[in-house]
Amino acid sequence: MKNKTAILILAAGGSRRMKRPKQLLAWKATTLLGNAIEQATGTGDNDVFVVLGANYEKIKESIAKYPITPLFHENWNLGIGSSLSFGIKELEKYKNYTHVLILLADQPFVLTSYLNELLQSAEQNKSKIISSLYTTKFGVPAVIPKAYFEDLKKLSGDRGAKKILEKYASESISVSNNLILSDVDSIEDYLASLRKLTLQVDSKNK
Repeated sequence: MKNKTAILILAAGGSRRMKRPKQLLAWKATTLLGNAIEQATGTGDNDVFVVLGANYEKIKESIAKYPITPLFHENWNLGIGSSLSFGIKELEKYKNYTHVLILLADQPFVLTSYLNELLQSAEQNKSKIISSLYTTKFGVPAVIPKAYFEDLKKLSGDRGAKKILEKYASESISVSNNLILSDVDSIEDYLASLRKLTLQVDSKNK
C-alpha cells in the first residue's frame, strides 16, 4: 500500500530581516512561495498544506490559484517550531496520513525531482525518517512517519524539525544535496540566489 503523505509547506514567518514578505518575492514566473508550491504539487497525488501567518490575507490571495489547503496560524510569531506543531495538528483533521513531507517556502532550488527522491526513499523505508543532510547536520526537506507526529506536535519556539531529526538521527536515512538546500533569509541571499538562477538559465541556453 502506498504511503498517504501530506506535504506541509512552512510559510508563516514575518520576514523581519527582509522587512517585506519574502514569500512574495519574485522567482521565475511566480514567487518564492509559489515556486515551493509548484515543486510540491509536481510530486503527484499528495495533499499539499501551506502554513501561513504574517500577512495572511495578502499571501493567501497570491496562492489562491493553486490546489492547496492554506492553514492560518495566528500565533506565527512564536516561531517555526510553533508553526510546525500547528501544521501537524491541523493536517490530522483532514486524513489519516502515514507520513508528512516538511518543506520550507524559502529554499528555491529544491525541485520536484529532489522531493520525489525523498518520497521514494520513504516508500522503501516506511518506518524511517528521511532527512536532508547539510554537511554534518540533518534538516528539511524531510519525510517523517506518523510514529513521530506526537514529537512534532510538542515543538515550540524557533526550533523546527531539526530538533526531532537530531533526536532520532540513529533512526533516520539521510539524502545529501547541499547544492540545493540553501535558504533565503536576507536580501543578500535573495540577490545571490537570483544570480545563481541566471547562471543556470544561461548555461542551459548555451
